[in-house]
Amino acid sequence: MVINMKLLEVFKDFDVLIRGKSNFGRYDGMYLLVKKGTEKKITVEDLKKYIQRLQQKYPERGFQLKIRKYKGKVYHIVDQDIYVRQRGRKKKRKKDRVPIFFDLEEQRVFVPKSFWEHNKRLVGYLLMRTLGALGISTVKWVRSG
Repeated sequence: MVINMKLLEVFKDFDVLIRGKSNFGRYDGMYLLVKKGTEKKITVEDLKKYIQRLQQKYPERGFQLKIRKYKGKVYHIVDQDIYVRQRGRKKKRKKDRVPIFFDLEEQRVFVPKSFWEHNKRLVGYLLMRTLGALGISTVKWVRSG
């Protein structure tokens, strides 16, 4: 299967700002997702371990690691099932899934442009959680309010 979409590189094509709370929830804060200084190499085993943790914690979400080719490169994709089936009803398309593309050769991370344009908050949150769990990034306080 060949992917036909535009990908945006995280940390290069856009900045991820996350709105959160600080001081035990008393103050609003803005945080920036930044790359960690250490050059940790992400491997297929790291991604598989991460997917296993997600599958154990959220078995109903259907997390999986896919391998796809896009413009001559091979990408490892952290994704979920596209559809959810409720008992006695038709399948419904999930609205809260964001595929995250990893180029393991060049150690770069991508997200589809359409997902970033339609729901920046969800994409930012999922990037923060995923890249933080893999040890690639951390959040940096920007400002209050």
